[in-house]
Amino acid sequence: MISMGASRKLTDIMKALVGNGLVPASDIDKLIAQVEVIELEGKKYVIKKFAKEVGVVKWIPPTVFFRVNYPFTLVPKERFDREVRFFEQEWTCFRTPKLYEKDPKNLIIVREFIDGKPATYSHHSKKLGKFFAILHNHDWSLGDTKPTNFLVTEDGILYIIDAEQAIPTDKDIHKAWDLMLSSFFIAYRFLSNPDRYLEVLSEFINSYLHEGGKLEVIEELTTAKFSGLAILMPLPHVLIMSDVLEDVLRK
Repeated sequence: MISMGASRKLTDIMKALVGNGLVPASDIDKLIAQVEVIELEGKKYVIKKFAKEVGVVKWIPPTVFFRVNYPFTLVPKERFDREVRFFEQEWTCFRTPKLYEKDPKNLIIVREFIDGKPATYSHHSKKLGKFFAILHNHDWSLGDTKPTNFLVTEDGILYIIDAEQAIPTDKDIHKAWDLMLSSFFIAYRFLSNPDRYLEVLSEFINSYLHEGGKLEVIEELTTAKFSGLAILMPLPHVLIMSDVLEDVLRK
């Protein structure tokens, strides 16, 4: 529980942040960052400002080039709404940070700081495959699947800490995007080790199916709709991915 005193101070911080649209000029990092960590009464909190320019610029490439695969949005208000809605869902198979403050007018949230380490495909491919299977079976897609959006605590609990592109959807193409982008990140994690890529990708895809992920989503990955992202992957890895998908679909 957050104390009344801390809650009031958080509210004061929110007001200070939005008073003139700037954080203290003495800290340049705060001027360009979308997320910052503050400490109050010995407890850490995360402040996220959706209207920061960096939060818009980073979404221009996927919005322009991959709109056919996933409905990315550049609009700060829409990204704010998506993340708040996702965080306010009742999830049981994984967790999201608690929201302590949200300011729809100025597009700022204050949320729980999660003490964990970023997920890695080397150690968490099965856990991430399970996550996406459950998420998709609840008719949601995350959109942005980079590993740093996932934290794993010391006791093995998976947290999703960034959901500004998450949407409720029953479309297989949106769910397949989550898997394709994950496969892309895995490929570049094991860029110089195709054998390890084969092993980790197989663990990820098979875990997805074992935990209830649908074959129709896997089949979507084999269509021409995803060639735009596939051509950005190293050719050996694309061929390996093709073999993995063919193998699971053949079963």
